[in-house]
Amino acid sequence: MAQRRLSLSIKLIVVSTLLLAIVVSLFGVMNTMQSRRIIDEDAARLRAKISESLRAAGLAQLQLLAEATRIALVQSDYTTLQTMVRNAAKGDDRVVALAVLDKEGKVLAHSDPAKAGGEAKDALRAALAATAPTAKDEASVDGTKAMTFAAPVELQGQRLWTVFLAFTLKPLEAELAQAEKHKTEVIASSVRSTIFVGLLAVLVGVLFTVFQGLSLSRPLQALARQADQIAGGDLQARVDIRSQDEIGLVGERFNYMAEQMLVLVQETMAKATMEKELEVASTIQATLVPDSSLVQLSGIRLAGIFKPTTHCGGDWWSYFKVNGDRTLILVGDVTGHGVGSAMITAAAQGSTSTMIAATGGAIELKQLLRTMNTAIHATARGKFVMTCFASLYDPATGVLQYANAGHNFPYHFDRDAKKLSPLVVRGNRLGDLVGSDYEVKELKLRQGDGLFWYTDGVVECEDIRGEEFGEKRFRELLQQQADVQPDHALQAIMGSVTAFSGGVPQKDDITVVVAKVA
Repeated sequence: MAQRRLSLSIKLIVVSTLLLAIVVSLFGVMNTMQSRRIIDEDAARLRAKISESLRAAGLAQLQLLAEATRIALVQSDYTTLQTMVRNAAKGDDRVVALAVLDKEGKVLAHSDPAKAGGEAKDALRAALAATAPTAKDEASVDGTKAMTFAAPVELQGQRLWTVFLAFTLKPLEAELAQAEKHKTEVIASSVRSTIFVGLLAVLVGVLFTVFQGLSLSRPLQALARQADQIAGGDLQARVDIRSQDEIGLVGERFNYMAEQMLVLVQETMAKATMEKELEVASTIQATLVPDSSLVQLSGIRLAGIFKPTTHCGGDWWSYFKVNGDRTLILVGDVTGHGVGSAMITAAAQGSTSTMIAATGGAIELKQLLRTMNTAIHATARGKFVMTCFASLYDPATGVLQYANAGHNFPYHFDRDAKKLSPLVVRGNRLGDLVGSDYEVKELKLRQGDGLFWYTDGVVECEDIRGEEFGEKRFRELLQQQADVQPDHALQAIMGSVTAFSGGVPQKDDITVVVAKVA
């Protein structure tokens, strides 16, 4: 029984909704951060502006007080000095404290008369260190945050007194608190707006995705039903897809494949004997496999041989020219022999041709093997499976991409290092499991490098004593032929295998493909 899975439309809706939610969330976070940053910058500018205003006013008033107190200090008229200091403090709401200190730290006059005559402490004591009119942005004066100012009073070049002034920072703190409140309100408003817009965007996106998902899934479901009908033996089944996109093209190819399969079955059933049936199938299979002559492609020379053990073998190899002068090389091996295996190779060839046509030659190995797996599973229903090694060479970059569906590892010959290495990559056989995924690896090739693909019929070939040819002997043979042109290397390999078998009938199909980077 086929495993039930989520439909494409549901997956599309879920993925699109999640993406929209993520995008809206990121937008909301960025918008909130931007609002916070702008308000914080405004608050910083406000603080700097108010602080600068206080500093300028404090230094100016401090200078006036220093001059105003000079006469009283010179005359030692501390009563007048105290009155002057107290009146100056009362006339300005910003003043927290105003004091005059002698150089030993004694408070000569203070805006709080009770502190006059005492010793300077804390901020007052720190003011004695001022050698010029100075301002301190923040200090604690009588338990109140304040901006403090200090200036020395000199007479004939000698420092005699220090004038101290402290402005409260409460107006600044009130402005900053108001700015913080404004920031909180703006951020809350931004979050509400983002949530509203986000929900609206998600709703619109879901509606659009539902419409788009249905328009995509319906023709694909029709294709799947046709594949099931074909796999069930109804070769008259056709799919009616009228869209002008790639799905429509795939539908046409499916119909064409069904027609060709129907013709093949009808021709096969019309034969009077099994021998004639096998001859027809063998002829059809021969058209799916290139001959053994040397092929000169863009950036690569190629030669391969297919030697079936019966009229209809299960091995298959082929090459395709795809866009960008790239070359696609496929080598496969179907379980068993006979007409059934040949049909699977035809399905592999048909699905490959369909995929190339549907993508306009922009083939991807992972998607190709997925498509072939689906076609073979639908056609064979588990009665046949196929191993396959897919390679895609791009002469523009010199990169070979390769993926594997349970096949023997081909070998790569590095001409510079004179080293033979297997192309190791793994994956499930085609037709084994629905939904199998495949890994794609890459290899940078250089001029003179060689590639060798094969099926297990080569290494499992036996001599008269029942000894197999084996992987070790096969690797040594490839090492000897690594620098030879593909067609000559192919002849030498097959000659060695034939000589080893000594006329013993082969148990399995043999396929060998040799390539050299030009």
